[in-house]
Amino acid sequence: MENKDIFDLQLDTTSQNHLLETAKWGKFLAIVGFVMIAFFLVSAFEVTAIFSATLSSTQMPPFMGIGLSAGFIIVALLGFIPTLLLFQFSTKLKKSIQLGDQEGVTQAFFKQKSLYKYLGVVLIVYLCFLALILILEVLGQAFTNKG
Repeated sequence: MENKDIFDLQLDTTSQNHLLETAKWGKFLAIVGFVMIAFFLVSAFEVTAIFSATLSSTQMPPFMGIGLSAGFIIVALLGFIPTLLLFQFSTKLKKSIQLGDQEGVTQAFFKQKSLYKYLGVVLIVYLCFLALILILEVLGQAFTNKG
C-alpha cells in the first residue's frame, strides 16, 4: 500500500457537495441552538419572576428561584460557545468551498476542531463531576450505615 502525504489530498466534486451539505445542516443546527439559548435566557428571568410572585404564598425557600435561574443561565452560557463555533464553521466552510479558498477551508476546520475540543473538555468535566458525586454518595452511605 502506497503511503500518501495528507497534504496532497484533493476534494472531488462529491466530497465538496457533502461538505456543502454538512455546512448547511451545521448552520441550521446553530440557528436552532441560538434560539434555544434565547429561550433558556428568557426562562431564567421568567422563573425568577414566578418564584418571586409565589414566594409569599408558599413555604419555598427564597433561593430556589435564584438557583433555577442560575442553572438556566449556566446552561445557556455553556451552550453558546459550541453553537457559535458550529455557526462559524458552517458559514466559513460554505463560503470557502464556493470560492475555492483553501485558507478559508483551513480556518473552518480549525473552528470545527475547537468545537470538538470544547465539547470534549465539557464532557470530561461533567464525567469527573458525576464520579465525584458517586464517590460522595458511596462515602455518605458508608458513614450513615456505620452508626
